[in-house]
Amino acid sequence: MDGKKFGGFGKKLGNLDGDKSEDMRSREYRRYEEAEKLSREKHWYEKFTNFSGRIFKSKPFDDIEESLRNSVKFLGWNVDLNTIMPASLLGMLFSFILVLPVVATPLPTLFKFMAFVVPILVFTYLTFFPIIKARRKVINSSGDMILAVLYIVIYMRSSPNMEGALRFVAMNLKGEISRDFKRMLWDIEVGNYTNTRQALDDYKEVWRPYNKDFVESLNVIQSALQEGDRVRQKDLFSEAINSLLNSTQHRMKEYSRDLKNPVMLIQGMGVLLPVLLMILFPLISAFIGGSNLVYYLFAGYNVVLPLAVFGVMQQVLLTRPPTTSTELIESDILPPKGKLPVNIGGKIHEFPLWIASVLVFVILGFWPIQHYFGIIFGEATLSTNPSTVEVLRSLLLPLSISFSIGIYMIGGYSGRAKMKKKISEIESEFPQALFVLGDALSRGSPVEIAIDDAVRNTSGMEIKNMFQKISNNIKSMSMTFEKAVFDEEHGALREYPSYLIRSVMRAVRESSGKGTAIVSTTMKTISSYLKKMSDTQRKIEDLMADTISTMVFIAYGLAPIISGIAVGMGMVITDAFAVIGETFGDIGGATPGGGPVEGIGAGGMVDPTEIFNFQDAIPPEIIQIVVGIYFIQIAFIIGTFYIKLSEGNNPDMRNITIGRILLSGSFLYFLTVLILTTLFGGIIAELGGM
Repeated sequence: MDGKKFGGFGKKLGNLDGDKSEDMRSREYRRYEEAEKLSREKHWYEKFTNFSGRIFKSKPFDDIEESLRNSVKFLGWNVDLNTIMPASLLGMLFSFILVLPVVATPLPTLFKFMAFVVPILVFTYLTFFPIIKARRKVINSSGDMILAVLYIVIYMRSSPNMEGALRFVAMNLKGEISRDFKRMLWDIEVGNYTNTRQALDDYKEVWRPYNKDFVESLNVIQSALQEGDRVRQKDLFSEAINSLLNSTQHRMKEYSRDLKNPVMLIQGMGVLLPVLLMILFPLISAFIGGSNLVYYLFAGYNVVLPLAVFGVMQQVLLTRPPTTSTELIESDILPPKGKLPVNIGGKIHEFPLWIASVLVFVILGFWPIQHYFGIIFGEATLSTNPSTVEVLRSLLLPLSISFSIGIYMIGGYSGRAKMKKKISEIESEFPQALFVLGDALSRGSPVEIAIDDAVRNTSGMEIKNMFQKISNNIKSMSMTFEKAVFDEEHGALREYPSYLIRSVMRAVRESSGKGTAIVSTTMKTISSYLKKMSDTQRKIEDLMADTISTMVFIAYGLAPIISGIAVGMGMVITDAFAVIGETFGDIGGATPGGGPVEGIGAGGMVDPTEIFNFQDAIPPEIIQIVVGIYFIQIAFIIGTFYIKLSEGNNPDMRNITIGRILLSGSFLYFLTVLILTTLFGGIIAELGGM
């Protein structure tokens, strides 16, 4: 069966296996050729190390020299290893000069100490920056590694040409891996490499220290090219993708097992530890007064603890094995970020949610904000024994921040998340639909009939609408299959901005010049590979289920309730101190000269007000504000950790999750503090009045 019977689908489309001189100057190649020229601009770290190297040079520490060499090569930076230490020392010197004025300010010793720690942190960060950047690149491109091998295998099953496969990956992926493949093609084009094998061998050596499974899959693919037996060649292609998927599943199993301790550490450090600290701070402030302790409370809760929890989270995520996730192509089909579509008079208007967010913050936060500004300017004071109304006022400040951010996060990204969920569902159905279409073509059905068969066999599935759109374009607009799928204005893929779906359909398009039999085989092969990848992803989700459920419990229940208990108990203890101070002050004032009454002092008992500074204890409102801000910080950290563990890189779902945690969690936090302070505060007030 020839390509003509395929409804014009077999027409040559700038075939990647065609004449190189013509193909290399194609529109798509010129695009990423220009992008590659722009990407040759030096990174700021390259510029800084080159500048520092002009002053002096020094060899890096022996323990990290090899890691730095691998990282610099992996990132493609032009950095001399002997300039890294000079850059770190120079950065430390600059930061030391900047923080030096802090010593002259009347700040507590803790903040001066933290200022002197900054230069050390700058030195450490600049020294290890290439290593950190390389590990981030591995994490960011983790899912793309699997897709890169998949795309190479898909392409080479029908067209065993490595250069064409590299270009296919470069044009259909995005992110770090895509840039790497574009750079390889650029280096081949300008003569840095004589052939694709040499370029790929060098690329494998760059990746070897970071992911040996990926390198091994590329080795198998290269071996397949040398195989003369076509059947054996196809088996090797299958082995390349299967081995990578199996190793990914095995590594994720080990990773999920090792996650228990880090999750427990985050639970203890980020959620349970604040309770103990918040109980201790009122006690300590009663001994030495709370004026300076406020700074320590703020530094501990809003600087040290969030940084510690964030550091643990980052360390855990940097070792996460690669998994795939749905990636959407930015287009006008996607809802805009931070805007809510509103139907007014039959027209869709995009309402900027930041306006609603600011209004919520102003409405809920106006009362506490104007009060605390009054305190700053000396027009009001903080009570050490606040009433229920004053507690409510202090609670409104973190509540207003949480609600305003939560509304923006949920409303501004829910549309994109729904679109991504819809596309993800279509991607999961794509293997079955592709097999149905390929099976119909293998029986000799024309493309119109094959598409109609696919529509009938996918009834009740989301992907049916895509095939229905293709069918309508062919019948009503007299389009070829290619136009019905890829047309920029009316093509079916315009409504489904998925990198995976678009790249698979391009792979099918590239095989079209070889006849419908090859197209049918390509579709069935791709269907098989996609099904294996989907099965692996489901197994990974099952392995992570226990950890994910724990993170959900921490994020939506434990964190806000424990934070509320911490604040509530801190307020109760402070209220108790205030009542004790007032009680003993009244007793002392009832005796001549303000001395102790009979039986107190004379009997060996000491007046507690002479030991404890009850009136100087940290005001409960300060405690509540500090912990309220900490809850907002921990919501961002835990929300990010939860989504990156469960779904990988999904910024839209991460923002929605953070918004949900802030809305539901802040409400729980508000209720917990209000109930505890009202219940125990009333009991303490009654005891004080006895």
